[in-house]
Amino acid sequence: MGQPATSTGGATAEGYLRPQLLLWADGEEVNPIVVSSLVVEERVDRPSTLTLTIASAPVSGPDAGDGSASGGDWDTLLRDDAARALGLPGYRLLSRVTVGFALTPTAGGPTLSEVVFDGFVTALEHRFAEARVPDSELVLTGIDASCLLHVETVTKRWSGLADSEIVEQIYTRYGFDVAVETTPRRDELVSSLLQRGTDAEFLRMLARRNGFEVFVTPSGGPVQAGPNPGKGVVGTFRTPAVGGVRLPEAWLFPHDAPALVDLVARYDALQPTGVRSWHVDGRSRTIGHVEVGDPGHPRTGPRSRDAVVRERLERILGAGAAPAPVDVRTTDVPIDDTELATLARAELRAVDWFATADGTLNGARYPAVPRAGRTLPVTGAGPVLSGDWYVRGVTHRWGAHRALPGDPPVAETGAAAETADFVYETDVALARNALGGEP
Repeated sequence: MGQPATSTGGATAEGYLRPQLLLWADGEEVNPIVVSSLVVEERVDRPSTLTLTIASAPVSGPDAGDGSASGGDWDTLLRDDAARALGLPGYRLLSRVTVGFALTPTAGGPTLSEVVFDGFVTALEHRFAEARVPDSELVLTGIDASCLLHVETVTKRWSGLADSEIVEQIYTRYGFDVAVETTPRRDELVSSLLQRGTDAEFLRMLARRNGFEVFVTPSGGPVQAGPNPGKGVVGTFRTPAVGGVRLPEAWLFPHDAPALVDLVARYDALQPTGVRSWHVDGRSRTIGHVEVGDPGHPRTGPRSRDAVVRERLERILGAGAAPAPVDVRTTDVPIDDTELATLARAELRAVDWFATADGTLNGARYPAVPRAGRTLPVTGAGPVLSGDWYVRGVTHRWGAHRALPGDPPVAETGAAAETADFVYETDVALARNALGGEP
């Protein structure tokens, strides 16, 4: 992994971890000490994004040629060998940027590291402040490797292929590895799909019609050298992996040393718990009908919205008189009953999340680098909200140190002076389709 920059939240305390930032430019390790702040928003429902800030300073150079009082350049505008000589990454438009984090137990033991972003710089903003130094800075924004799919608008007819086969062909075109869930193949004599848009737009449409997630994520292997991550990223097309890969527990208590610093959770009643769909088969002139109440992935607890709402409505209106919270939809024109059920289930998955939550994890205390698309068990939130939550997004933040409950003073952490002012935290966007108790 790359050369680490170290933060200190609780680094000398028993059971604490020393978080480290890892950084690459075009697959080449760079020293992350140049980073003033960094935010990676990792998502499974849209592209992951990056915001990275580097302090800027003037450097000597040839006359500017513009009649200014003195020539020269700025270090963040240097490229290649000139940038490397100053220990800078030399990022430019569409440079590949890779970000990871490592957690080292202060009491000893192996270091855990994860790459959380592998993509490209899509915009640079140079801020030349009135004071020049130290307030001038370069702010880079980037999008994961799926930004390559946003470049070209394509007009193409796809016939005789399953949605999953189309997705695999598109991802393979860009050199990515693939993790694609199989979908049924269509009869090319009956149905075909016409793409009019970018590959990214077309993949999102295919994901919506199947109720799938579509995203590009680092593969988990070594960072590959070069300007294209290639097989170092995985193009994913799948049912939400509820109950899949599990993260370690995140605890709210004890209050003086929580891994989960804060949590805001919400659940509501006014969403459909089933979807009823109809269509007329143009070949047989028969009416197809399907009603779907199962999203097709595991429940995260014993009390779903359907069970809770039906029980409450029966208490309010009486048994047998309560309305069914079912939505009636007409969407794409399906070609058969199987596709009709797929479209109905996709509609249900969009509204089936019973509860959502936003929380913050202390990177010096939580024993893993949290990742989107995994399951996070939460403890200390009571019987209703404790339990498994699906992680739909993670915002990794590396920036100015702030003391949290239970953290020792920075002076006691033994961190190098140039890294003592940084802290690693993660904001997690959570969802679950059933609660653990009576809401």
